[in-house]
Amino acid sequence: MPFYDAIRIGSSAAADFEIENSLRFNGADGAYLERTPSSSSNKKKMTFSFWFKRAVNDSFTTVFRSFGNAENRHGIDFVSGGQLRLWGNYNNSVAMTVQPTQVFRDFSAWYHFVLAIDTEQGTASNRVKMYINGNQITDFATATYPAQNFEFGFNDSNVKTQIGIDGGTGCNFYMAEFHEIDGLQLTPSSFAETNSDTGQWVPIDTSSLTFGTNGFRLKFADNSGTTATTLGKDSSGNGNNFTPNNFVTGDAVKDTPTNNFPTWNPLSSKALPTLSEGNLKNLGDNNKACNATFGVRSGKWYWEVHTLTDVSTTAYIVASGVTGYEMVDDGDNTPRLNYDTSKYSYYKVTSSGGYTQYKRYTEASLTEIGSGGTFMGGTITSFRLDMDNGSLKFYTNNTLVHTDTTIPTDGTFIFPMQNATNSGTSRHNASIVNFGQDGTFAGNKTAQGNTDSGGIGNFFYAVPSGFKALCSANLPDPTILLPNNHFDTFLYTATGNAMSFSPLNFQPDWIWQKRRDNVGSSHFHYLFDSVRGGRLGLQSNTTGAEFTGPDPNITFTSNGYDMAATTGGQGNGTGGSYVSWNWNAGDAASKTYRVVVSSAGGSGNKYRFRNSANSATFAADAVTLDLEEGGTYTFDGSDSSMSSHPFVIGTAANGSEYSTGVTYQLDGASVTYNQYTSGYSSATTRKLIITVPASAPVLYYWCSVHSGMGGQINTNSTLGSSNFDGSLQSTVKANTTSGFSIVGYTGNQTSGATVGHGLGVAPKFIITKQRSTAGHHWRTYHAEIGATKSLYLDLNNAQTGTDAGFMNNTEPTSTVFSLGDDTNLNENGQTHIAYCFNEVEGYSKFGSYTGNGSTNGTFVFTGFRPAWVMVKRIDTTNDWPISDNKRSLFNLVDKALYANLSNSESTANRYDFLSNGFKIRNNLNESNASGGSYIYLAFAESPFKNSRAR
Repeated sequence: MPFYDAIRIGSSAAADFEIENSLRFNGADGAYLERTPSSSSNKKKMTFSFWFKRAVNDSFTTVFRSFGNAENRHGIDFVSGGQLRLWGNYNNSVAMTVQPTQVFRDFSAWYHFVLAIDTEQGTASNRVKMYINGNQITDFATATYPAQNFEFGFNDSNVKTQIGIDGGTGCNFYMAEFHEIDGLQLTPSSFAETNSDTGQWVPIDTSSLTFGTNGFRLKFADNSGTTATTLGKDSSGNGNNFTPNNFVTGDAVKDTPTNNFPTWNPLSSKALPTLSEGNLKNLGDNNKACNATFGVRSGKWYWEVHTLTDVSTTAYIVASGVTGYEMVDDGDNTPRLNYDTSKYSYYKVTSSGGYTQYKRYTEASLTEIGSGGTFMGGTITSFRLDMDNGSLKFYTNNTLVHTDTTIPTDGTFIFPMQNATNSGTSRHNASIVNFGQDGTFAGNKTAQGNTDSGGIGNFFYAVPSGFKALCSANLPDPTILLPNNHFDTFLYTATGNAMSFSPLNFQPDWIWQKRRDNVGSSHFHYLFDSVRGGRLGLQSNTTGAEFTGPDPNITFTSNGYDMAATTGGQGNGTGGSYVSWNWNAGDAASKTYRVVVSSAGGSGNKYRFRNSANSATFAADAVTLDLEEGGTYTFDGSDSSMSSHPFVIGTAANGSEYSTGVTYQLDGASVTYNQYTSGYSSATTRKLIITVPASAPVLYYWCSVHSGMGGQINTNSTLGSSNFDGSLQSTVKANTTSGFSIVGYTGNQTSGATVGHGLGVAPKFIITKQRSTAGHHWRTYHAEIGATKSLYLDLNNAQTGTDAGFMNNTEPTSTVFSLGDDTNLNENGQTHIAYCFNEVEGYSKFGSYTGNGSTNGTFVFTGFRPAWVMVKRIDTTNDWPISDNKRSLFNLVDKALYANLSNSESTANRYDFLSNGFKIRNNLNESNASGGSYIYLAFAESPFKNSRAR
């Protein structure tokens, strides 16, 4: 399987095998491990496997190597920019350079790396195989393989094996479960496997492996000392122990591939402070700030900070929650960390008098709101965050000094930190954070070993009841463990003939196709959905009306779709390279309709349907219903107006009973059709329940006693079910698990009209399109802009000014969205379609950010590893670039198509997709102009709780 096809995973996942410790390598300490074999063994064939988590290090560093002398050495390095390579020389000549194209710049989660060597192989590329997270790397920037039968220095009695050394200064990373298998070239399945519940790559117990003469297994489990028989102990049974150099016992930490802990995130700030000790120590130089790698929306959380010195006259510790990052370089070198809405910043300020105060400011005015607390050098500040009740408490040496009860409970709290340089000197106010992975504060304090109630963590002070250590094991389980059950992308090459695709784990209900390799009218975007039907297409880059077959003709299947032959190239141009983005709008519905009888309007008694709130009746009578095959629908006729009007279903307007899939209830008891109709008036509760069978005919609902009261039921022409939540009847197919619905409705060009969307929570993003006639734009709502303004998906325009014609200046609710009188989304008598989305934590995010104009661009926290990202600049004109994880198989993500353009695929440095969000790696106006305002949409490849680093 190519490395880009497998699901990649997890910062902790529910693994059966748990890793107890990792070893932290801190460059400034010169920490490394070393062993010289006592005898030689196989130098041509071996396998190395280890898990690693990167710490900040932008320059060259060696992860491990064989070192005979300066002229004879081989090893795995990280080079500047984040690329990994196998490099070696022999007799001072370069013997090999095997360097993947991809970069490894995710500091928030763990990678698994396997290097499998067999120089006896005749094919050069088989002599060295590299794997990341179980997937073989096949794309290389440089691939100079070792000569056949080349002998490495590994397993040579005259050559040292060193881990974590680079010119004597050491490296910066975490390492866990380091193996060497002497004499075998193995695959990653010997060391890890895909978890069936999460789809993530997780470690397995390797104790049964055969390690060979010089093979070893370093678990770093014994931190009772820093000797070769404790911290450097070989657990393979061979006794091939490594000698630790310059470690302390606190360097064996609880941050592992099976329980990931936060660190400070070197990607979160353009003005980055000096970080060390596995990104837990913050020197805070030049008032620079950064954030942690985790964010939380609920729960109670505990962490500690040890302030090492107190030499600054303006020393800061920031403790705040943010949903966005301000990265504008405004002259103060402080990328303030703010709530998107209330713009709060939290500072702890030390005055020149030698005491420390906690202060809270608004960004706009920098007016002090509250203060209190003393944070002197040498103290431990502990924090208790209660996101369920909106409070944050500060403790100094376990004594409460400040309480803030205004923490917003509807945002994401991302843990920030800022210290400061003493003005005019080179001294720093240093601090070390402990989220529970390191109770010693990098050896500066004696470990106390306190844990939370679940036994997780290693804290100096006791964790208060109900509070938890911040780690992936304690994060709530994602609602959606496997995002590719709800959204996925695939690529195809068109033949022009009939084609069938089956790569998905779901039936797609919204299909968005785009040709990548050419331009022109036949290479527009093509959008199909199951509510309109597969013969009806729309184009996101035009104002054109809905077009019909025969080109193209989509048939939705259980795991993809069939596409008919075409002469026009629409989605199937011969030889064309295409991308298909696919969304799941859920299974067939189960709904209850409240039925009433009314003679309003003077048309005589007619059946009508109440909305979901069971309040006012729907305005029209005897409407046509849409019921989806496979759906179960309950028609509740318990209203008093129904007592003499038995509601039945038949194959004609007043014809014979339709019985397939139909049951009847009177007062909760199942009855026959005759019992139902004859006893209808005497029952208190009356229900007809139908599960619509496959290939059901067009049906009708009618009164078994009185004619002319009912209407038609469409059952199989398209998917979706009638919705009466709004003033306009809609047809809705909704996936409330993933927060996506497709909504069809007919406009009335009346301001204040409402449309039911079926999500159950307020949408964050809505795309609308008039289907019937040409010349109508794709008006688009994004919650970060609000209902008073809008964007156009088919245009590059900036956000509109205030426009009541759009959504009547009314925000969507949990049941409906509102319409103005604009014909683009509410033309009288014309059909419209809307695609509605709400956020689902760990699966989708619809947010905003501010650009910083740097290739070290803004970091956007999503809470998941993205599979698909679309952005739009809103303060000026720019296009809608779309990137995904299938066209760009690894970082850098460099490919984009534009929702509003028919252009072929654009290639430029754009993003790193990370385990917890995306980092912008360009200064393009379309995504990262300095001070530019942007909105984005993102869908997940995997939730952060389980995500592996990319």
